[in-house]
Amino acid sequence: MKRISLTLLTVLLLGLFVLVGCQQQIEPENILVSMMKFSSEIKQVNFAGQFSLVGASRSVAFNGLNDLSVDAVGQIDLTSADDLRYSANLNVSGTSAEGSTRIGAELRSLSEYSYFKVTDISMPLGLPFSLAADDKWYKIKKSGLTGENTLGGSNKPISDSEMVKIRELVTEANLFTVTQILPEEVINNFTSYHFKAKINTPGLRTFLEGLAKTTNNRISIDIPYFIRLGEDSSFDLWITKKNFSPVKLKITSLNNTEADLPNFKFELNLSQFNLPIDIKPPAVVTSDFSLEKFFGVSLNNL
Repeated sequence: MKRISLTLLTVLLLGLFVLVGCQQQIEPENILVSMMKFSSEIKQVNFAGQFSLVGASRSVAFNGLNDLSVDAVGQIDLTSADDLRYSANLNVSGTSAEGSTRIGAELRSLSEYSYFKVTDISMPLGLPFSLAADDKWYKIKKSGLTGENTLGGSNKPISDSEMVKIRELVTEANLFTVTQILPEEVINNFTSYHFKAKINTPGLRTFLEGLAKTTNNRISIDIPYFIRLGEDSSFDLWITKKNFSPVKLKITSLNNTEADLPNFKFELNLSQFNLPIDIKPPAVVTSDFSLEKFFGVSLNNL
């Protein structure tokens, strides 16, 4: 009788532990909400991204290139919109009827100027580039600042007050619908949830419209195009269990039938959240550089 009582007690305790464990599980929707809140609070972060495109590039700068591949590793400081800084090592490659093209560059961007130097370049004749890998730094004055080498775009940058509103939009954004829960994985030494997801069209529309309104359309977005692009893509999300940080994102275009939508893959890894970043201008800079001469086209067309 005593043995039966102990068995029943064990079964009851096991049942209680299972029940409590089930109650402590977090729903995917709540994890996404926590991820967006964490994302809205990111001030500094390291990134590593890969983008690959099947077929022809739509960019004027890389017109004529097929099967474009872009790799970027760097860090960005979003503490102040008035002093947004980033640094990156960039490698671009592609093919054309004339042969293969490869470009490597190191980039730094600070409040007034962006800086770059070409570290590797190999391309056939006939493409609109004229710069060699001369290991020299060049600077380009940012939009809204007087002087030479002004980069095309808006004449008025995003303000700190607008950045606060953008962060609020990110917090409230409902961009994804989870379609599959996959086994947990260790990403950047952190145990992470792994979800497959699709775009939440109403949530994406609300976010993009809010972004355009907040910046008075200085962030120009083709909302219908981006919505079609989102609907034509699948998403993989990796979110840490520790603090719901978004450590990895993978986007894969589906087999679309619309000619104006690209066939691409994109992967982004994030790490070192909100740790100090020190990005400084190069010690020696060559300032007499013309982007128009480099690309062979007007900057307004890039």
